[in-house]
Amino acid sequence: MPKRSELRRNYNLEDATGNEQIASSDLARSAGLNPAASLSVKDLPEMPQQSELESSVEQLIGKALVQRSDLLQSVADIHAADADIRSARSELFPRLDVTAQGGYDYIHTDTSAGAAPAVHQGNYRGELSFTWELFDARRRHYQIVEAEERKRAAQARLDSARDQAANQVWSGYVAAKVAFRRLDTSNSLLNFAQTSYDAARFSFERGLATYIDVLNAEQALAQARNEHVQAESQVLSNLAQLAYQTGDLLNSRFLKENRNEK
Repeated sequence: MPKRSELRRNYNLEDATGNEQIASSDLARSAGLNPAASLSVKDLPEMPQQSELESSVEQLIGKALVQRSDLLQSVADIHAADADIRSARSELFPRLDVTAQGGYDYIHTDTSAGAAPAVHQGNYRGELSFTWELFDARRRHYQIVEAEERKRAAQARLDSARDQAANQVWSGYVAAKVAFRRLDTSNSLLNFAQTSYDAARFSFERGLATYIDVLNAEQALAQARNEHVQAESQVLSNLAQLAYQTGDLLNSRFLKENRNEK
């Protein structure tokens, strides 16, 4: 009959396997892929180091302001409104249209009486038109006012989006820093728990400690390992969130490798 500890380990394994499948499905759906797609997520050879995190949060904010799709869309809206304003204002002024056309005809015919003289003739035509709409019931004025209002609204959205992006990047940067510090602490706790467990076993084998001491040390070691895994996961999660907030995920290798799975 399996021991209680073995049953607990099997339960934890099944629970972790299920969580992995759910996370894979959520990741695929977030990336715009089929939730049932088999993702080619590579194992990390080692954990990212805190030194890989850019030391200046201002650099990350600047990167977000030029990469994030929501900000780029707001900038495009402003440019479109500017174009509408220029177009509406241009209608307030007279329009001068000039057209020109030129050609050359060469005619040569043969008759029963012999060859007729060749005809050389040039054709030229020019046209000049002047148009100035003097009365339009203030239609053009309202077109300009409407275009300017659209530009002001687009500028307000851009300013708000920039502030939001800066706040998100700042929060993500701080969260990543904290996660790295927690990882360092978990490393120290894990090393301490491993040393305590090794010492308990050594003492037990020589009759200097009880089996309860070994079990307590083993339980503390298992808890330290679990906390260390959670700390590693938090670091990876925060780094991914920071990459999303700065717009780096748009051109990520992950999306390029898995796009064909959609």
